[in-house]
Amino acid sequence: MSFEWKKISGSTYMAKIGICTIGMYMLSKKEAVLIDTGSKPSEPLLKYFEDNNIHPAAVIQTHLHIDHFANTDTLQALFGCPVYASEGEI
Repeated sequence: MSFEWKKISGSTYMAKIGICTIGMYMLSKKEAVLIDTGSKPSEPLLKYFEDNNIHPAAVIQTHLHIDHFANTDTLQALFGCPVYASEGEI
């Protein structure tokens, strides 16, 4: 599976994992917030954070359909980042 961040504007990036587009907003050079985490488990996504010494500060889930949170548990376990979703989704 190919994986590449594309810069949208400023500190905002996007990547495609499976059928889901995920977003990343860089808070600093070493900290980011993710918006959704993809529809398939992605070693390249996890490796990106490890190789670049970037810590996911949080994950924001737009909604809790299976195609949007495949890497959330792994990111939370590896980095201890909180996961947020709207009250209606929870």
